[in-house]
Amino acid sequence: MTLKGGLFAMGVGSIMSGICSYLPLATLSQNSCAVALTRTSCPRVGYMACFWLLLLGVVAKIGAAVAAIPTCIFGGVVAVLVAGQMVSGIQMMMVACMVSHRSRTVLAIGLASGLGLAMVPTWATAQVLFTLS
Repeated sequence: MTLKGGLFAMGVGSIMSGICSYLPLATLSQNSCAVALTRTSCPRVGYMACFWLLLLGVVAKIGAAVAAIPTCIFGGVVAVLVAGQMVSGIQMMMVACMVSHRSRTVLAIGLASGLGLAMVPTWATAQVLFTLS
């Protein structure tokens, strides 16, 4: 039921953003990785995160201190979260009894293309995939 409500809310949000001529909204699943790392999914933690985000946005000095964090540290944290998200997705696929050849092939093609483009981003621009006359 929660997933159904979340999908409904995402659809309503996207429709409203389209009506207001704003870009469509997108959901991110880094939260699932953070929950898997910390083993905490209490709503109180989310409320505290909202409090800190509001405080960082309103109080300029605190926001500037956070904005001064070096990019390499921020990139390292994001890399760990993205890798954890990928591991969570693979674990979810394994739990779903991925025994058919088709499902393993779909996962392999998705991982190969996603990781390949992430490692060599110029590949897509160097290759002529489609030509329009």
